[in-house]
Amino acid sequence: MAKSPCPFHFFQFLATLLLTSYSIFPPCVSLTLETQALLQFKNHLKDSFNSLVSWNESDSPCQFYGIACDPVSGRVTEISLENKSLSGEIPESIYEMKALETLDISRNKISGRLSRSISKLENLYKIELFSNNLTGEVPVELANLTNLREIDLSANNMYGRLPEEIGNMKNLVVFQLYENNFSGELPAGFADMRHLIGFSIYRNSFTGTIPENFGRFSPLESIDISENQFSELGKLVNLEKLYLSNNNFSGEIPPEIGSLKQLSSLHLEENLLTGLIPAELGHCTRLVDLNLAWNSLSGNIPQSVSLMSSLNSLNISGNKLTGSIPDNLEAIKLSSVDFSENLLSGRIPSGLFIVGGEKAFLGNKGLCVEENLKPSMNFDLKICAKNHSQTRVSADKFVLLFFVPSVFVVVLAGLLLLSCRNLKHGKDKNLQGQKEVSQKWKLASFHQVDIDADEICNLKEDNLIGSGGTGKVYRVELRKIGAMVAVKQLGKVDGVKILAAEMEILGKIRHKNILKLYAYLDWNQRYKIALGAAKGIAYLHHDCNPPIIHRDIKSSNILLDEDYEPKIADFGIARFAEKSDKQLGYSCLAGTLGYIAPELAYATDITEKSDVYSFGVVLLELVSGREPIEEDYGEAKDIVYWVLTHLNDRESILNILDGRVASDSFEDMMKVLKIAIKCTTKLPTLRPTMREVVKMLIDAEPCTLKSPLCRLEKDTKTLL
Repeated sequence: MAKSPCPFHFFQFLATLLLTSYSIFPPCVSLTLETQALLQFKNHLKDSFNSLVSWNESDSPCQFYGIACDPVSGRVTEISLENKSLSGEIPESIYEMKALETLDISRNKISGRLSRSISKLENLYKIELFSNNLTGEVPVELANLTNLREIDLSANNMYGRLPEEIGNMKNLVVFQLYENNFSGELPAGFADMRHLIGFSIYRNSFTGTIPENFGRFSPLESIDISENQFSELGKLVNLEKLYLSNNNFSGEIPPEIGSLKQLSSLHLEENLLTGLIPAELGHCTRLVDLNLAWNSLSGNIPQSVSLMSSLNSLNISGNKLTGSIPDNLEAIKLSSVDFSENLLSGRIPSGLFIVGGEKAFLGNKGLCVEENLKPSMNFDLKICAKNHSQTRVSADKFVLLFFVPSVFVVVLAGLLLLSCRNLKHGKDKNLQGQKEVSQKWKLASFHQVDIDADEICNLKEDNLIGSGGTGKVYRVELRKIGAMVAVKQLGKVDGVKILAAEMEILGKIRHKNILKLYAYLDWNQRYKIALGAAKGIAYLHHDCNPPIIHRDIKSSNILLDEDYEPKIADFGIARFAEKSDKQLGYSCLAGTLGYIAPELAYATDITEKSDVYSFGVVLLELVSGREPIEEDYGEAKDIVYWVLTHLNDRESILNILDGRVASDSFEDMMKVLKIAIKCTTKLPTLRPTMREVVKMLIDAEPCTLKSPLCRLEKDTKTLL
């Protein structure tokens, strides 16, 4: 009789059973210690808002407000008490919670020093203590937390030099110490950090030079070292945002700045820079915001600036620039300009004058403005000679020629759809109403397009992408320009108002990830979709001013291009975070069933955390391969409920993961599942921000994307 290739070992089975039992049913003593630690934490603090009133000895700490636990072990992994008006010092007992991954007590009145005992929190992933009253130096023991990804001690009263050992924290993704009193030079080890994305230390007293090769080996996207006393900059390659204002940087702007292809924001104002504006700056075609004000730059404004087609804001005031303002700057979509206090001469391009107004050109004695633009007598701007203006287009005609040919494709598509629909059904009254509304629109130029009306009007149901509360969205190929676009067919009488709101929002954002998820995609593709979509939503929440809440994040609103690059679509019910639904005229529950955050059933003020919840549902779809609403979830139940009921043991968790891809990617999918659970937490305050979601997803990158050797290692383990 042949031996079984997989013999049964009783002791191996017993050991596995014991380990499994330990992880599912942790010892009671662990829970008791955590309860005691949290109650001591409560007793040490003054709780003005009674936020900790639910903390008592009779309940599990997992039931305490602001506390989250591991769904399998039951250990406390998160303390999230942001902005609860807590005051007092952090007690030593909190450092005994060995399973703690997140400590967030930011925006409170916590005082005292950061204890050396913090090194006991060996599993700590994120520490958020910003905007408190902490004092003292950063303890060197903080560097022992090798799992730490995010540090934010900003807006406190901390001081001193940073320990050199901090530079050895190789896994850091975000490092923020802005608005403190730190001094001295940065630790040299910062140059060796391979995962750093965000670095912000503005408004301190740091001196010296940036460590050589800082940012060269990391995916650094944003650095803000403004308002310090740095004198030299290192080599920064992958930056998207660079803030160096109010320092002591001197010399010329290096031409190598043109190699920063990802750069979207560059602030060098209020330094000691001299020389020319390098022509190579025009290679930064993704630049949206450029500020070189109040230096000693000289020479002409390079013509290459007009190559920055995404540029939205340009400030080169307070320098010694000479020559004329290039006419071709009118061709880019500038919404804010400032050329004041220079030595410029010649005619002010009409389009730039309309954008910036008179103040943007003051302090340049050689500049003149067209007479028909009627400058105020209160400002010292000359009128250009008449013979110089006769060949120019009148201001009224200019406005017409500048804006109308460049209207965004979706605006034209939407209007054409409305016209087609109304002509077919003879809705003269409705057409008159839309005419009245459209006359009030303020159109903003984006990209010039050439649209065939027949392509827009003759929509096919086979090309239907999705539908929502404001209409249907179709895929349409524009043959003249060789582009595939999404066209919305409005389904309501007040569709023009909805479209106007959508265009107002789309008109103020630029991001490569803003604009049906998957059929059968492997995990690497699903992960890339998740990360790209998260970056797009994070841009809306954190980089738009004012922030934008999408309010209808769902899989069918995440479109994929031919390279599977995700684009966020359908801004029909989006709103600016600073505006209420009442102001915008929304009276019904917004969103799509299965994706709607639970607080929207009763909340009077919607926050970005509702988008976080909806995105968490999308992550659950990617991980499980299931729909948000399915019959086997039960009546009035959704995928969030179904997932939470399957977290009891490993076998149940395996049932959550999509079996088509889970066999090769179990660990990677589990990381994203944990992120999805955090995003869909019932309490909005316990959900991460989208910026935090992006960071967590980056950390959850499949190893097969990190290194080609990873797949070989996995295959080798399988064979063994």
